[in-house]
Amino acid sequence: MDRALDHNGARADPNAATDRNHGADARAATTASQHVQDRHHRRACVCPHWCPSLTSWLLAVLSLGNTVAALFFLFSVPGRVLVIGQLVLVPLILLVTARAAWTLSHGSRQQHGSTSPLTSPSPNSVPRGLRVFGLDPAAIPVPTSDSADGASSHRLTRTASSSSTASTSSAPRQRHSIERTASGSRRSQSLGSRRIPTRESLTSTSDLVRGMQVLSVDADGNRGGQRTATKSAGNQQRRSTATSIVLILNVALQVTLMGLTLAAVFGPWLLQSDIIDNVEFARLGHVNATHATITARLRPDRVPAAGADLGVTFRASNGTTEWQRVDGTIQASGDTDYTATVHLRDLDPATEYEYRIAPAAGNDGTVWLTGRVRTFPRFSDALDTTKSLFTFVAGSCVKPSTPWATETGIRGFRVLADHVKPDLMLFLGDFIYSDVPWWFPPSLATYRWHYRFTYSVDETRRLLAATPSYFVYDDHEFSNNWDNGEHFPFPVASQAYNEYLGGGNPRTYGATTQYYHFTLGPACFFVTDLRRYRTTPDAENPTILGAQQWADLEAWFQTPNCTWRIVAASVPVTNNWAIDKDTWVGYPRDRTRLLDLAHRANGTTVIVSGDRHAVGIQRLKPYGEVVELSISPVSQFYSPIPFYGLFVKDEDRDEVLFERSKGNVQLGVFDVFVDRIAFRLLDGEGVEQFKYVITQRKM
Repeated sequence: MDRALDHNGARADPNAATDRNHGADARAATTASQHVQDRHHRRACVCPHWCPSLTSWLLAVLSLGNTVAALFFLFSVPGRVLVIGQLVLVPLILLVTARAAWTLSHGSRQQHGSTSPLTSPSPNSVPRGLRVFGLDPAAIPVPTSDSADGASSHRLTRTASSSSTASTSSAPRQRHSIERTASGSRRSQSLGSRRIPTRESLTSTSDLVRGMQVLSVDADGNRGGQRTATKSAGNQQRRSTATSIVLILNVALQVTLMGLTLAAVFGPWLLQSDIIDNVEFARLGHVNATHATITARLRPDRVPAAGADLGVTFRASNGTTEWQRVDGTIQASGDTDYTATVHLRDLDPATEYEYRIAPAAGNDGTVWLTGRVRTFPRFSDALDTTKSLFTFVAGSCVKPSTPWATETGIRGFRVLADHVKPDLMLFLGDFIYSDVPWWFPPSLATYRWHYRFTYSVDETRRLLAATPSYFVYDDHEFSNNWDNGEHFPFPVASQAYNEYLGGGNPRTYGATTQYYHFTLGPACFFVTDLRRYRTTPDAENPTILGAQQWADLEAWFQTPNCTWRIVAASVPVTNNWAIDKDTWVGYPRDRTRLLDLAHRANGTTVIVSGDRHAVGIQRLKPYGEVVELSISPVSQFYSPIPFYGLFVKDEDRDEVLFERSKGNVQLGVFDVFVDRIAFRLLDGEGVEQFKYVITQRKM
């Protein structure tokens, strides 16, 4: 039977048609396999091709945010919002990391599973050289010789053996073979699964290009492509390993940072509860030439919860007098958290006394607490102006071990106790932080715990045992920016304050009134209460002092024999802190009224204040006669953003003498002379940062 002619007039070869059918079937099978893998890949990775990049960016942003929040909390400002932020960010980081790890694990299974990347690589994963300008070499027709009549037909054949060889990455490389046609006039060299055309069979430029493409693929068999694929797989494995290590280290870092934050917040409650609950101390309160006040707390295991009477005795330290017993009943019980206030009366001026606190019953020599107190001298009218009469310190704001990563204990108290050793201390509020860095449910037990926490620090007990101390509360003894009067939690918070601090103050205006005054030589002190009686700044007639306190303050300004009038305020009077209205900025009429009183009164008025976690020293408008020294913190964080002077109108700005916003410890030391007050500002190392002399004003 005659053979059919092809489109060139040559007779068609049935074997060539069969080869073409086999090639088409092989390509169809490869395409179908590729489609199956693509569908499997799409099911395995729900997100599009840019999903890994998006996951990496999301993980980076979350990790960076959590790291900044944790470091800012641990090294700078222990804000509650930073704790909440970490509690939100870390679970998100864990979820995103789990997603990334699952995707990485799935990709690794695909690469090392039963399906070889050489079998049917995806369009985007074919190594460089297997795809030329987006063309698949398997689909390029290559000239081969016709065995019957030598006519050239363009085709690229795949044999069954070559298909199986290409589908197995470990198959041995096929050796070179030379096939000759029936006429023997042309030959083509076969390598692997492809027939590489001879030079004679390339009859056109397009044939030459196609031949070069095929040669670039199969030169030296499949070894080049296999080597490239193996190298790519190795690189991918190394990248996967590095990515896994980074993911593990990042999770460990973020969880560690959150753990440190939670340890700073809740560690004292969980790890120091025994020390805090059993803290025991005796501290000095108001002391003058003939009187001394002592506040003490006993361990609960010493005293029954129902209470026990205390026996307090004292004598002059020089041994010239016998032990004297304090009259009256002094009791400590669970109702007062085992605290008690003791008054030593009829003392001699400028004399050091020692005292003992013991059980009232029994005479077995048991002594629970001991201490010493020195009374002030009687200041005569004729005083030496070359020597200071006494030294006092003023400041506010303490929190043990804050910032957590850089501080231990209360460094400001440590400097005062070991180096300054003042004659008395004015503490202007925020002895506790009941709402920083976490707001625990307000209750009497909670507030008492915070006071015990501050007293549990060794330097607190050492300083207050040797230094007569005068206290007033500010907002954090209740809640931040407290302006809600006597509403809850004021009753329970003020009870805890009385037990631990207020009981040692002078009771000038009654047992329940926390503002008071006292006099020491030529210096008259008035300690204000700026929380209990204030209204909100937007009230119809806003006030920061209240009517009765104003009346008492005006009467104090009229008392004689006050060379120095020292007004103690828990928040600044100056206009230069206008960032909020929690200070006297929110009460401009009261501020004007105060400065009018100071202008009309005899003596020189000096205002000391705290609260701002920064130092600002200024002369107050409108008269420029009153110097205010606002000093804080004693030991707390400071704001990285200096707010002093921001948002202040030029016409309201007070004259700035000194400003310092940076520092976890700022201590104001005042040496009082007859005719001047010498001020020094010390840092946490006890180094002088600024000094200023306040002289008497000319009347």
